[in-house]
Amino acid sequence: MRNGTTGISTIVSTIIIRTCTCRTQKEIAPNSDNPTWEHHLQTYGEDVVYDDFIANFTASAWNPDDWTDLFSDAGAKYFVFVTKHHDGFALFDTKNSSNRNSLLLGPKRDFLKDLFDSAKDRHPELHRGTYFSLPEWFNPAYAEYGFGSWPGGGALNAFNGTCCDPYIGYVPVDDYLEQSTSSFISH
Repeated sequence: MRNGTTGISTIVSTIIIRTCTCRTQKEIAPNSDNPTWEHHLQTYGEDVVYDDFIANFTASAWNPDDWTDLFSDAGAKYFVFVTKHHDGFALFDTKNSSNRNSLLLGPKRDFLKDLFDSAKDRHPELHRGTYFSLPEWFNPAYAEYGFGSWPGGGALNAFNGTCCDPYIGYVPVDDYLEQSTSSFISH
């Protein structure tokens, strides 16, 4: 915190709690020792996988004005919005690099644009930043770049170990890094 400046980092996600961790789905599925795994199995069953939750992501109560008002009221001087996390679900228009985004799936809205427009109109004093996660846990095109806990490639079904869970919105690309970064930079 330089010169007492306060900032806020935000994330909007398809689900609050991941059904299982990347490690579980890639390396040690099934994992009955994990309480999240057990809850998912009892609540949804083994055939409901991570991407199945995207359809339930409506953001019906989300109001960007409430968020920017909160940031300002909290005394923040800036905020950083997570535009895409490691599950590869983008909250902005990804153009031709992916159809795995909030404009085409779930709530059908551009969260990044909505939030930045609200800040510009209501609180122009707020500085705005973005975070874009390049690694995607289970993007088939990321596999050649994968390493350690960022493997890329299809996810094993965390309940029966079969390969591979769907990756909704996947668009085959020639170069994952080029396509991913160009869609974000052009936005």
